[in-house]
Amino acid sequence: MSNNLDRLDAPHVRARMTAVLTVVTALSVFLFSFVTLVSLDRAVAPELQQRTRLIGVVVRDKLQDTLSAGIPIRALAGLETYLGATMDEFSEIRRISVVTARGELVAAVERPEAQALLDRIEIGRRLGIAGAELQMPILVGNELVGQIRIVSSAQFVEARIRSVMTDASMLALAAILIGVELTLVVASRSIWQPLRAIVMLGRQQAGGSFAHTVAPTGLATIRLVARRLNDQAVHLAERASAAAPELARKPVRMAMPGLADMRLALFAFVAATEVTASFLPVFARGASRPEWLDPGLAAAAPSMLYLAVLAILAPLAGRLVARLGPRTVFAAASVPAAVALVGMAATDDLIGVIACRGAIAICYGFATIACQDYALALRGGAGDGEGARVSAVIMAMVFGGTFCGANIGGIFADRYGYDATMMLGAALAVLAGLIGWRGLAASGAMPPHAERSGPVAAPSRPVAFYAFLFGIVAPMNLVTAICIWYITPLRLAALGASPAEIARVVMLFYLFQLVLGPVAVRLAGSRFGLALTMVAGAAVAASSLAAFGSETFWLMTGTVAGVGAGLALVRGPALEFAAHHAASAPGRLHVYRVVERSVALVGLLAAASVIGGEDNDRILGFLSLLVFVGLLIFSIAAAVTRRTRGGFGNDGVEAGRDGSRALDRGLFGGSRRGRR
Repeated sequence: MSNNLDRLDAPHVRARMTAVLTVVTALSVFLFSFVTLVSLDRAVAPELQQRTRLIGVVVRDKLQDTLSAGIPIRALAGLETYLGATMDEFSEIRRISVVTARGELVAAVERPEAQALLDRIEIGRRLGIAGAELQMPILVGNELVGQIRIVSSAQFVEARIRSVMTDASMLALAAILIGVELTLVVASRSIWQPLRAIVMLGRQQAGGSFAHTVAPTGLATIRLVARRLNDQAVHLAERASAAAPELARKPVRMAMPGLADMRLALFAFVAATEVTASFLPVFARGASRPEWLDPGLAAAAPSMLYLAVLAILAPLAGRLVARLGPRTVFAAASVPAAVALVGMAATDDLIGVIACRGAIAICYGFATIACQDYALALRGGAGDGEGARVSAVIMAMVFGGTFCGANIGGIFADRYGYDATMMLGAALAVLAGLIGWRGLAASGAMPPHAERSGPVAAPSRPVAFYAFLFGIVAPMNLVTAICIWYITPLRLAALGASPAEIARVVMLFYLFQLVLGPVAVRLAGSRFGLALTMVAGAAVAASSLAAFGSETFWLMTGTVAGVGAGLALVRGPALEFAAHHAASAPGRLHVYRVVERSVALVGLLAAASVIGGEDNDRILGFLSLLVFVGLLIFSIAAAVTRRTRGGFGNDGVEAGRDGSRALDRGLFGGSRRGRR
């Protein structure tokens, strides 16, 4: 029973909910888009036909004036040029042709375009939707000398609403993620957590302990069982008090915190602080700045300060959370974050933008570490499987919130402007604080877990850890900071992309983190192991940088997608790799986090100093080479460690040797024979 209850929060439940919501949302968006497209086509068809007729009248009058001078219709010079200029001026026209009275073609100009969507699915004409086709006579006096044939564009309406429909599709993806989180919270509050509480209380009472009660929440049946168990504990306490007043003790309400308490709060806070992710470099570069400051440095300055604050704040935030509790720290961080977003919207000076972004970084650091410490406290002495699940939930919330924030922020900025987007982020930050204050419980109220049992990992050699740190972690974080956060927004803006289009491209990076994250975890637990999974991910990212570059919009999009797919295979296994090494040297996990942020900061500063308007491909090529060199270093270290079988320590203690062998199989893969 306990094992089944513990599996209720497992990632496969979230995956099933995501699949169901994806199908429902996709069908809803498709039906809505189809009905909207058909209705709009029908609504504008009369107006489009009238505009086509007016254009034909203008062209015909011009030709008749020329032909009235006695020039034969076949002798008209520059007719195609005139027709082409007319069609360029009116995008609703697809083809204009002039023929003689006998039907012989004199001139024709046509705009190449793909078949309309409704025609491609073979229902356009069945619904009576098609471009207008008009024929108008050309007269000289009372004599018919020719005809003008005009065909309007069936894609004219589709082209006008394509951007809106694309934005609706992106918002649908965000709605799926938000719907999953809301569903998990509702299910946890109404079923999972109350059910766990009464099961734990029943076990205590079966063992003769009646010192606790539980909150009667959830479904009606669960509430009824909870009240019955509570009444039994209270009744026995009253009887014990009557028999021995000096030993009287009232039952204490038992707290049952869970991951669902922090999921929605962390998701909403990350989304609020990342609404500017898709346009921040462009926004900072456009702010007023000193003349001596290079535009590239101005665009990167907010992100550099952001990374610097996070690198410095990590140990300080942990101590504050331990002293004040996760709920207090999280709720307190939400208000300054909202104020900083409002301040960023109100200022047009680069110094103000940098200062507000730095304040947001401080709030982000405190809030995320508060949620991380809250979640990690739940694992207690649980095994590595539980710890991996907790880490997976944290990463899913961070990337999911970033995806939704960047997506919604880019679309909102494109429709309503930067200022309105930041005000939206401020409102989300306040809402996240309220959710966190209500959902997060005091850390001291958490129930104790069982002590960890099993072999102790032997101390690992620092060479393998530092080869991993500077061969995998450092290059991949440089790629993220320089390529995704800096080059992508600026390059797409230079190519003429709107904020919404930039957001769609950037969100691909985070979408791959969400989709391929579970795949990476399973791959790392298979024959590949952690090391080979990270090597494969880094190779995918480096190959994408070298193959696509940033010359065009679609090549830049391919680069972002490839880097996202590669990093998705690296990030989860890298965290587990560092955690395994931290089992024998806890300080290494702190080193991993500091290097992860500080390397990105240094790389972003260096890139902003040297990148020029035409140097993007050169920088991406250098990053690709750097990742491949890091792969070579890490692969050599991994091969040597695997061959010696002592790379993670072998101190002669049997438990240590067993732990080292098990760890080595997990890190570098191995046979799965013998597993059940």
